[in-house]
Amino acid sequence: MAAELFRLCAPGGRCLLTTPSYLNGMAIAWLDALVRRRAYNSGYGVQPRESFFLYFGVRRMLRRVGFRVLEIDSRIFQFLLLPRVDPARLRVVDFGNRFWNRMFRPFGLHFLFVLEKPLKEPSAS
Repeated sequence: MAAELFRLCAPGGRCLLTTPSYLNGMAIAWLDALVRRRAYNSGYGVQPRESFFLYFGVRRMLRRVGFRVLEIDSRIFQFLLLPRVDPARLRVVDFGNRFWNRMFRPFGLHFLFVLEKPLKEPSAS
């Protein structure tokens, strides 16, 4: 997927990528489904194949194909999922502080990556 995005992006062009992350409370629900041998329902219904993306892996994948990662942002930090508790009560949308938003960025429910394709392709070494 990352290689195809890179191929389609014009040299010097930018693209935005959003992706879910599971390095947060959603991992508990995924593990529960795995242990109970049930299909995982991410809230949008059971998908034929659920992808399990982590912040660090997505960033590494995008850099590996040649993108420059200009900015990364995440919001909505879901720390726990408890039975019979509304998830919104255990959620922080934005800490309102740049330092804390950056510290907790890997734990956001979704990521926004602002990417740029360099004008010249990196030389193979």
